[in-house]
Amino acid sequence: ELEASARAWYASTTGASVREVGLILNDSGRWGCSPDGLCGDTHGLEIKCPGLPVFMDFAAGGDIPEDHYIQVQACLWITGLAHWDYLQWTDARGLGGVIRSVSPDAHLFQAFEAYLPKFCDELDAMEQKFRSEGKGVSKDTPIDLSETDHELSAAEIAAMPELQAGAI
Repeated sequence: ELEASARAWYASTTGASVREVGLILNDSGRWGCSPDGLCGDTHGLEIKCPGLPVFMDFAAGGDIPEDHYIQVQACLWITGLAHWDYLQWTDARGLGGVIRSVSPDAHLFQAFEAYLPKFCDELDAMEQKFRSEGKGVSKDTPIDLSETDHELSAAEIAAMPELQAGAI
């Protein structure tokens, strides 16, 4: 997998010890992020392994794509870390990677604080509406994703035995 090679390259290049982690929730447990790595208690790591043309554009001074920038800012906001390294890496032609350090963006943090709770409230209300109409799986239905090592397709989700009793 390219991400594992990129992580090893990053550790070797920076001397940082990179710890893989899963989902990190905020204090309320209402939203979270899943960093590609944490480097001690100082900073995090986001890894992208695009195709060669995208990588070359970035390496030549291109900006971090907006959706990636927002993702990194959300990680900074949720974890409270001081900075985040954004790595674009390729295994093509021995090029390796390009690292850009990202600092917290106070304006985005304000937007997260203003809009994310409202979004979650709306999502909760929609879920409650669907459940009251008899749609969805009961909240008490255990769904075990511990053995999942990839994003599940809609067909894989629908085939899960835990979901066979509910109507999705």
